[in-house]
Amino acid sequence: MPSLKDKIALVTGSTSGIGKGIASHFLSLGASVVVHGPDLASAESTAKSMRSAGRDVDAVAGDLREVDASRQVMRDVIARHGGIDILVNNAATVARCSLEDATTRSRPRESTSMIPAASAASSVTLYPTSRSSTSMTS
Repeated sequence: MPSLKDKIALVTGSTSGIGKGIASHFLSLGASVVVHGPDLASAESTAKSMRSAGRDVDAVAGDLREVDASRQVMRDVIARHGGIDILVNNAATVARCSLEDATTRSRPRESTSMIPAASAASSVTLYPTSRSSTSMTS
Protein backbone atom coordinates (compact mmCIF):
# COMPACT_ATOMS: atom_id res chain seq x y z
CA MET A 1 0.00 0.00 0.00
CA PRO A 2 1.36 3.48 -0.82
CA SER A 3 2.51 5.70 2.01
CA LEU A 4 1.86 9.38 2.59
CA LYS A 5 4.09 9.48 5.66
CA ASP A 6 5.49 12.99 6.28
CA LYS A 7 3.03 14.54 3.81
CA ILE A 8 0.68 17.40 4.66
CA ALA A 9 -2.76 17.14 3.02
CA LEU A 10 -5.33 19.93 2.99
CA VAL A 11 -8.77 18.64 2.06
CA THR A 12 -11.30 21.42 1.59
CA GLY A 13 -14.89 20.62 2.44
CA SER A 14 -13.80 17.71 4.60
CA THR A 15 -16.22 18.01 7.51
CA SER A 16 -18.63 15.53 5.88
CA GLY A 17 -19.30 13.36 2.88
CA ILE A 18 -16.68 12.67 0.22
CA GLY A 19 -14.21 15.19 1.66
CA LYS A 20 -14.31 13.53 5.07
CA GLY A 21 -13.80 10.16 3.40
CA ILE A 22 -10.79 11.47 1.47
CA ALA A 23 -9.30 12.95 4.65
CA SER A 24 -9.80 9.65 6.49
CA HIS A 25 -8.20 7.71 3.66
CA PHE A 26 -5.16 10.01 3.63
CA LEU A 27 -4.86 9.52 7.40
CA SER A 28 -4.90 5.75 6.91
CA LEU A 29 -2.00 6.17 4.46
CA GLY A 30 0.01 8.09 7.05
CA ALA A 31 -0.51 11.72 6.00
CA SER A 32 -1.01 14.60 8.40
CA VAL A 33 -4.39 16.00 7.40
CA VAL A 34 -5.82 19.49 7.65
CA VAL A 35 -9.61 19.36 7.77
CA HIS A 36 -11.38 22.39 6.27
CA GLY A 37 -14.94 23.53 6.82
CA PRO A 38 -16.95 26.68 6.34
CA ASP A 39 -16.86 27.32 10.09
CA LEU A 40 -14.25 26.45 12.70
CA ALA A 41 -16.69 24.59 14.97
CA SER A 42 -17.49 21.96 12.33
CA ALA A 43 -13.84 21.68 11.24
CA GLU A 44 -12.65 21.27 14.85
CA SER A 45 -15.37 18.72 15.59
CA THR A 46 -14.36 16.59 12.61
CA ALA A 47 -10.66 16.94 13.42
CA LYS A 48 -11.32 15.94 17.04
CA SER A 49 -13.13 12.76 16.00
CA MET A 50 -10.27 11.85 13.65
CA ARG A 51 -7.65 12.61 16.33
CA SER A 52 -9.34 10.13 18.67
CA ALA A 53 -7.83 7.41 16.49
CA GLY A 54 -4.37 8.79 17.30
CA ARG A 55 -3.99 10.62 14.01
CA ASP A 56 -2.25 13.93 13.23
CA VAL A 57 -5.15 16.21 12.28
CA ASP A 58 -5.50 19.99 12.23
CA ALA A 59 -8.52 22.17 11.38
CA VAL A 60 -9.01 25.40 9.45
CA ALA A 61 -12.09 27.29 8.35
CA GLY A 62 -13.03 29.80 5.73
CA ASP A 63 -15.65 30.67 3.15
CA LEU A 64 -13.99 29.52 -0.07
CA ARG A 65 -16.42 31.55 -2.14
CA GLU A 66 -14.24 34.50 -1.15
CA VAL A 67 -10.78 34.77 -2.71
CA ASP A 68 -9.27 36.47 0.36
CA ALA A 69 -10.65 33.78 2.68
CA SER A 70 -9.29 31.07 0.37
CA ARG A 71 -5.86 32.66 0.46
CA GLN A 72 -6.03 32.94 4.25
CA VAL A 73 -6.79 29.23 4.57
CA MET A 74 -3.69 28.49 2.49
CA ARG A 75 -1.57 30.91 4.53
CA ASP A 76 -2.77 29.39 7.81
CA VAL A 77 -1.88 25.85 6.73
CA ILE A 78 1.52 26.91 5.41
CA ALA A 79 2.29 28.86 8.59
CA ARG A 80 1.34 25.91 10.83
CA HIS A 81 2.80 23.07 8.81
CA GLY A 82 5.52 24.61 6.65
CA GLY A 83 3.74 23.85 3.40
CA ILE A 84 1.16 21.74 1.66
CA ASP A 85 2.06 18.56 -0.19
CA ILE A 86 -1.45 17.56 -1.24
CA LEU A 87 -4.41 19.85 -1.94
CA VAL A 88 -7.81 18.29 -2.53
CA ASN A 89 -10.19 21.01 -3.65
CA ASN A 90 -13.40 19.27 -2.61
CA ALA A 91 -15.46 22.19 -1.21
CA ALA A 92 -18.18 23.04 -3.69
CA THR A 93 -21.81 22.90 -4.63
CA VAL A 94 -23.24 22.86 -8.11
CA ALA A 95 -22.05 25.79 -10.22
CA ARG A 96 -24.83 27.58 -12.06
CA CYS A 97 -22.83 28.22 -15.22
CA SER A 98 -20.32 26.49 -17.44
CA LEU A 99 -16.70 26.44 -16.27
CA GLU A 100 -15.76 28.60 -19.25
CA ASP A 101 -18.19 31.31 -18.07
CA ALA A 102 -17.28 31.16 -14.38
CA THR A 103 -15.25 33.93 -12.82
CA THR A 104 -14.63 34.90 -9.23
CA ARG A 105 -16.63 38.11 -9.76
CA SER A 106 -19.59 36.94 -11.87
CA ARG A 107 -21.00 34.14 -9.71
CA PRO A 108 -24.08 34.73 -7.64
CA ARG A 109 -23.30 34.63 -3.91
CA GLU A 110 -25.48 31.58 -3.37
CA SER A 111 -23.71 29.62 -6.09
CA THR A 112 -20.49 28.15 -4.80
CA SER A 113 -17.91 26.79 -7.17
CA MET A 114 -14.31 25.79 -6.73
CA ILE A 115 -12.97 28.76 -8.71
CA PRO A 116 -11.87 30.94 -5.71
CA ALA A 117 -10.08 28.09 -3.93
CA ALA A 118 -8.35 27.14 -7.16
CA SER A 119 -7.36 30.78 -7.66
CA ALA A 120 -5.98 30.97 -4.14
CA ALA A 121 -4.08 27.75 -4.61
CA SER A 122 -2.57 29.03 -7.84
CA SER A 123 -1.40 32.17 -6.05
CA VAL A 124 0.64 30.10 -3.62
CA THR A 125 3.85 28.51 -4.80
CA LEU A 126 4.23 25.07 -3.27
CA TYR A 127 7.38 22.99 -3.33
CA PRO A 128 6.23 19.49 -2.41
CA THR A 129 9.72 18.06 -2.02
CA SER A 130 10.86 20.64 0.52
CA ARG A 131 8.35 22.34 2.80
CA SER A 132 11.15 24.39 4.35
CA SER A 133 11.50 26.30 1.07
CA THR A 134 7.78 26.95 0.59
CA SER A 135 7.06 30.52 -0.37
CA MET A 136 3.93 32.47 -0.99
CA THR A 137 2.97 35.01 -3.62
CA SER A 138 -0.11 37.19 -3.76
